[in-house]
Amino acid sequence: MNERDATAVILAAGKGTRMKSDLPKVLIPVAGRAMLLRVISSVRRAGIPRIVTVVGHQAQRVAAALPSDVLYVEQREQLGTAHALAQAAPLCPRTGSLLVLCGDTPLLAPGTLASLVERRERSGAWAVMLTAVLDDPSGYGRVVRDGTGSVRGVVEHRDADEATLAVREVNTGVYCFDASRVFEELGGVDRHNAQSEYYLPDVLRRMLEHGGGVETVTLSDPREALGVNTPEQLARAEAVLNRMEER
Repeated sequence: MNERDATAVILAAGKGTRMKSDLPKVLIPVAGRAMLLRVISSVRRAGIPRIVTVVGHQAQRVAAALPSDVLYVEQREQLGTAHALAQAAPLCPRTGSLLVLCGDTPLLAPGTLASLVERRERSGAWAVMLTAVLDDPSGYGRVVRDGTGSVRGVVEHRDADEATLAVREVNTGVYCFDASRVFEELGGVDRHNAQSEYYLPDVLRRMLEHGGGVETVTLSDPREALGVNTPEQLARAEAVLNRMEER
């Protein structure tokens, strides 16, 4: 796949306490390979040449596991996904596309990531969000649309009312931004929410308020969005990955 004018930021600073492992969560193997390295491989195969990883918990251990051409920066305080992206700002160009994803999503396919970048390039949108339609959307931020189907924002599960909780389309936490716009909007994000954290979906809200387009790509296979936060999710991810690799 040809290289794109794009940078990827992989968020890999979380503690992962529910995994009950001495390893940093993103270094736990999924089907024999650290989940962070699986994410990096998918990003590279999507044709994205520049990768920045945001590390935090056991930062030096995670940094030591990175390929030599992957940059990293430390998030010293865990203040949310928008705060994590802000730490990477000095290492990111302000041209082309900026892909943002998490280091604990090892099932994302290169073609999915490439489709996000392609959609943003074709549409000129300020952001493209990867969504999934789930039978059980519990815990995920819900995608809110208006009567025409246009995205109006994302409401986190803890902040959602009953009507919003009924929405089955969810934000997977994977975005492709216009690199010339995202850091400008990032500076205006606050943490007036249930978790008192800086949320990346609030960047989408600010972009919409300032006239920028926000579009979506919806996963045809929602299993790609599976994040690994518990031993049960790890077992499920390994089972899904093995089935995918058998095809």
